[in-house]
Amino acid sequence: MIILQLNNNDHNTLNDMLNYYKSYEDVDFKHNNNTEPKEEVNSITSSSIDMESSFLSKQFKEIIALINNRGPDYLSVNSLDMKTNELSQLDTDTISTYKDVISYMNTKKKMILIDSVLSLRGDKEITKQPIAYDKNILQYNGEIYSTKGKEMLKGKDLFKDNDSEILYDILTTLSTKIKNDDIKEIDKYGEMYISTMNQIESDHAYVYHDIINNKIVVTRDIFGKRSL
Repeated sequence: MIILQLNNNDHNTLNDMLNYYKSYEDVDFKHNNNTEPKEEVNSITSSSIDMESSFLSKQFKEIIALINNRGPDYLSVNSLDMKTNELSQLDTDTISTYKDVISYMNTKKKMILIDSVLSLRGDKEITKQPIAYDKNILQYNGEIYSTKGKEMLKGKDLFKDNDSEILYDILTTLSTKIKNDDIKEIDKYGEMYISTMNQIESDHAYVYHDIINNKIVVTRDIFGKRSL
């Protein structure tokens, strides 16, 4: 799990906005609350991105097509303004290569979010992604098998309701509690986040944009079978 701490001050590039991050490695998310995470604090600078990488010369629409192949039932390409937190549809004709994507994010101070969905539940309506019912945003691939206590589900059914929406509600409840408790330290944030995830048995990979606490969580389960 990686937690990105966002800085709301004026910045020259998106890299500067990602002030620092803390990674939690080898965390057992299967109800082992005694597991101590291995932590690293790292600086993110413009040198973190190799602008001469051959990958950056790939056509942006080619990358979108590859993502769409994994989830052909729904596709969305959006930009998230890191200053206003406004989520809007991106005109993909304005960007040619992946190098342009990096330039766009640095100059516009916006993140690009690409989501595709594969429907696995027959005729049920597709839950479109990203999920952004409230202030926060979730991009999710996974399945929840059980939780410690039904109170986390808030009346929802794991067998009938959408896993993405259930996880979104759980994480939003956590975000609100962290905000109300005025917790700003990234260490404490990570401890509360891991404590919550330890109550969920699932396989998953997701990005959670915790807008109200100015953080982004990137995580997957310990087996890492889910792609993101």
